[in-house]
Amino acid sequence: MRVAWHDAADAALAAEGLALAEEQRGRARLWWLEPLGSTADKKGESPPAPPGVVPAILAEADHLAGLGEALGRTLPDGLRTVARFEGTRRSATIAAAPGEIASEIAGEVVGEIAEEAAEGTAGQIALDLLEGTLHTARADRRLARLRLSGPPVAVFALADQLLADLPCAVPATSLAAEALSFGAEDVSPPSGLPVLPPAIAVSGALAWMVASLARTLVALAPSAASGEGSEPVHQMRVALRRLRTAMTLLKPLVPGPAALTEATAGLGTLARALGPAREWDVFLEGTGPAVAAAFPKDAPLARLLKAARRRRDTAYAALRAELDQADFRRLILRLAALAVLRPWETPSLPARDMPDEAHGHAVPEAEAETALAEAAPALMQRRYRKLLSAASDIETADAVHLHAIRLRAKRLRYAGELLSPFFPRRDVQRFIRRLARLQDRLGTVNDAVAVERLLAELGPAGSGEAGGVVRGFVAANALRERARVEAVWRKFRKQTPFWT
Repeated sequence: MRVAWHDAADAALAAEGLALAEEQRGRARLWWLEPLGSTADKKGESPPAPPGVVPAILAEADHLAGLGEALGRTLPDGLRTVARFEGTRRSATIAAAPGEIASEIAGEVVGEIAEEAAEGTAGQIALDLLEGTLHTARADRRLARLRLSGPPVAVFALADQLLADLPCAVPATSLAAEALSFGAEDVSPPSGLPVLPPAIAVSGALAWMVASLARTLVALAPSAASGEGSEPVHQMRVALRRLRTAMTLLKPLVPGPAALTEATAGLGTLARALGPAREWDVFLEGTGPAVAAAFPKDAPLARLLKAARRRRDTAYAALRAELDQADFRRLILRLAALAVLRPWETPSLPARDMPDEAHGHAVPEAEAETALAEAAPALMQRRYRKLLSAASDIETADAVHLHAIRLRAKRLRYAGELLSPFFPRRDVQRFIRRLARLQDRLGTVNDAVAVERLLAELGPAGSGEAGGVVRGFVAANALRERARVEAVWRKFRKQTPFWT
């Protein structure tokens, strides 16, 4: 088989989230406009996938004449082949019951859907295994994709069984999106911050955030596991915190919130795996070099930093092992299932807010649903009050209490970032900027506690003279920043919250 993706020199189709795909089948060619799914531009914004388009076969197989008319739209001029996949396709159809994943991933609501899906031919799943080489102007890449299609619950059940038994994973993008990004000169990593449509409802927003942030996690996982730089791990932690914030923030507003419990537990496991790697990165990129610059010829300090780098390597080895486990791959699948099946919704209602690829149009909102834009001010105010309550005695708070205040500030910041599309951009940016400044000050104060824990992990290398030098350096920074916390807090409190 041969599949190619075409675009214009100005990337007009890709800008719309589309790729013109062509597949050679004997003497005939099959053409269609393929949705790329969630594609990220250079600013990290993720536009929604466009409606699905029914494929159209052309009688004239050797040129593009009349293609636009056959596909029902005007195509840009100057179409060229951007990437192509050459390989084999093997297909099969099997009957599969949804299995235990129905209750595991989505609770009783999906269990009811599973029973309906298992009746008659609803349990039929089509499998297409694609194996071959992806060719672009930049390079070639061997790959294999197994595509499952059928009743959603049954598909997720089978996928969960496969991920438990085989070394395969949920891809971050469609094959078309991967082909186009692999051939691009400059591909920005996903930002992990979902861009929500203005009129989206609460239940749809939860699905939207889960889908976007899960995609960010799976896209960053290979780079994070490599340990070649600190940024992928940092961005994974940010995406993870945003995802947990989204779930916690919106959980009280949707029915059937128990469906989120197991996914939340899996996210906690991932957070614990990412934490040590990030902490050693921060130490070796911040505190360590700063102390070394002040004491350039201190041999015990050099040995301490060498021991710290070994601990970093150990932390990354543990992270690699975690990301290579079936549990991580199944966590990503579970998040995908939550986004698609939406177990917090009534089973009889269709999915909302996202395009319905089967019918090629967006399903209208149910009138009973609350728009997230309406709920956003109350959600922000609730988190804001928690921060104010925690910081009521910030002038006399000890290090433990200051850390608790920092966590409240961080949660308020993530909530503000997620809900920012519903408020004036300038007001949001000013508020977040001042909140981030408070968070940074409190973080420096907390460094003394974090560094003490890291030095204890180094054993003798962290308990001698060099350890004392590091402790003194960090304590001096913490004392200086502690004196500035109150001023930063007062400035933050003076501003009017953007949601009021």
